[in-house]
Amino acid sequence: MASVKKLFEPIKIGELELKNRIIMAAMVTNFASREGFVTDRLIDYHVNIAKGGCALNVTESSHVSLEGKRIIDGLGAYDDRLIPGYKRLTEAVHGVGGKISLQIFHGGRECSSEITGLQPIGPTNLVSRYRAITKKIEVPREMTLEEIEAMVSKFGDAGRRARAGGFDGVEIHGAHGYLITQFLSRYSNKRTDRYGGDVIGRSNFLREIIRDVKKKAGVDFPVLVKLNIHDYVEGGITPDEAKVTARFVAEEGADAIIASVGLHESRPYMMIPPMSIPEFVNIHLSALIKENVDIPVATIGRIIEPVRAAKVIEEGKADLVALGRGLLSDPEWPRKAQEGRFDDIRECIGCNQGCIDTLHKMKPFTCLQNPEIGREREFEILKAEKPKRIAIIGGGPAGLEAARVAALRDCQVMIYDKEKELGGQIRVGRVPPHRDELGKVIDYLIRQVKKLGVTTELGKKITPAMIDRLNVDAIVLATGALPLIPKIKGIRQKHVVYATDVLAGKVSVGNRVVVVGAGLVGLETADFLVEKGKEVIILEMLDTIAADTGNANRIYFEDRFAEKGVDVLLNAKVTSIDREGVAYLQKGWAKKILKVDKVVLATGAVANNSLWNVVKGKKKGKIFAVGDCTKARNAMDAIYEGSKIAREI
Repeated sequence: MASVKKLFEPIKIGELELKNRIIMAAMVTNFASREGFVTDRLIDYHVNIAKGGCALNVTESSHVSLEGKRIIDGLGAYDDRLIPGYKRLTEAVHGVGGKISLQIFHGGRECSSEITGLQPIGPTNLVSRYRAITKKIEVPREMTLEEIEAMVSKFGDAGRRARAGGFDGVEIHGAHGYLITQFLSRYSNKRTDRYGGDVIGRSNFLREIIRDVKKKAGVDFPVLVKLNIHDYVEGGITPDEAKVTARFVAEEGADAIIASVGLHESRPYMMIPPMSIPEFVNIHLSALIKENVDIPVATIGRIIEPVRAAKVIEEGKADLVALGRGLLSDPEWPRKAQEGRFDDIRECIGCNQGCIDTLHKMKPFTCLQNPEIGREREFEILKAEKPKRIAIIGGGPAGLEAARVAALRDCQVMIYDKEKELGGQIRVGRVPPHRDELGKVIDYLIRQVKKLGVTTELGKKITPAMIDRLNVDAIVLATGALPLIPKIKGIRQKHVVYATDVLAGKVSVGNRVVVVGAGLVGLETADFLVEKGKEVIILEMLDTIAADTGNANRIYFEDRFAEKGVDVLLNAKVTSIDREGVAYLQKGWAKKILKVDKVVLATGAVANNSLWNVVKGKKKGKIFAVGDCTKARNAMDAIYEGSKIAREI
């Protein structure tokens, strides 16, 4: 077995001793109250992470003043009234053997008056191009010297509150395009006074903050700094500049650096890298910083599997690894790694759907694979008082998750699926370029249901008559979805095929292909065909691509198709299809694409509810439906519903 020993050596951050080298990366949750106070939900979340063996939890970005709030229900650090809630949180985490640090920040120009009621501020009055949350364009007000000095003091006061609230340290957020980064980066700082100009001047704001936190919280109070090493925008922070700033940070008394990257505006989208970005993407940057400072350095960014994480530390490229989404997907990642249970780790796939995409809708975050996040108390898995025999019809993500949870409750579970393989639509979803990690969702679930003794009967279609003969206590229908056939003239012709059939290798497409629909399935299918050397044209009736997914996927496909020369026609509604081509309306103009070999439909899905419609009135209280067989949605909804029903049966 490969060694992960290095991951579990203790380390000191200032006066704080950590039991291992795995720390939690700060992630916004939307679990706090509207005023920024600690809630039971936030406590349950952090306690669960600490129980999993993480050495140091880090809270989400906690605003040091009201106009610095960026998320609707973000945690606050702006008032002494928050301290009693801090104490409840820190005592709970300490009670399970964990340590916890408060991240303090100000969103600067990335804030919105729609959330704060106040005009955003920044080092200069440059507008951010980022539009993910409120979509409102606002010019920030340039801060005066007096306001900068006052803001330094607000950070220091937040550090004092952290210590009074029982936190083991504080993390200053100097990354990701928020206020401190806005000062550090030439991209956003055009000042000519002592807070602008060269790297020395642009670092003064951060340096003064570190001093004030140390002054007010105590020189022995651990201070970590999350620092952008690369902005990935033209004119932004470069690694050469960042290593100079890192030395300043260490000189001012900071006890550790988290080497991060990216702005919300970065192309490629690097701040919270999706599955299209390689794993362990920032190791070279943490190594650069480690060469230039004598305090611990943490690396961050798609830290997926423990053996490689241990190797990063062995090779001296970082002192710690910071896991964010990896701990959402599996809070027990550290403990399972230490025990060598690598196959039991539910690895993050970088989909961003439950975390960042949900936050952009101003909702509490969760995880596509792990619906327990944010529901730790109500989703605790308890043994069934009377274990039941349960039949699950459908072996996609909803059915597999229902089987896993029911088996953990000591129920006897059988899965029936008409296909010869388990996995549902995710089996084809993993086919396009850079999407293979999606398959980890079903790989994990299949491993777990086999380990738990779930029996399967594949290649067998279940009919209503067979449902009546099943000798079980409960039946869960998880039959998934079918492709939506839009009402378009000529849609039933032989050269019109479905995206799922293309990805499954069931149909050939020729050389010139029109893909109808630029949601995630259409984009992935087009990408797959482009890689096969096909000439692809995409038609989308909306004014944007990737409307059903988040910013990271949109940026990826915009850049990729621009590089490959793929025509993406927006506001284009298909009106008819014939052997000559595809007719469409675009902004009132009738147009036609000629000489088309195949038309690939990626126009959505509808519930595969034929079985449910027949049996739902029978055996009341015994038959349940989950996932797309009631309403076509996505894997996150399917897994949530499968997980929930298995707890309730």
